[in-house]
Amino acid sequence: MEKKLGRVETYSFLERIITKTKERMFYMTQFFLYAGIVCIIISGMAIGAWVHGDRQRANFFSETKEHRNTKTRVAMYSGLAGIICLGISGLIWYL
Repeated sequence: MEKKLGRVETYSFLERIITKTKERMFYMTQFFLYAGIVCIIISGMAIGAWVHGDRQRANFFSETKEHRNTKTRVAMYSGLAGIICLGISGLIWYL
């Protein structure tokens, strides 16, 4: 025999589904937010954004061109990933 759900049971069931979905979206938002922040920090460290000018000049003249290109590539890719993650986090938050 098939059991039919009453109105109260159906409402409770839908309420549980909506609550679970909201919880999952909250955790997804947090994940993408933290991933974006970490990627932006890695990008800044790789490109040398948080050092003073004298240290930046010293690093520039002590590196080879290949090393500098590698650091720039890492910074660009991680910065792009960070911006994308922050954008996804914002979209999830507003949806």
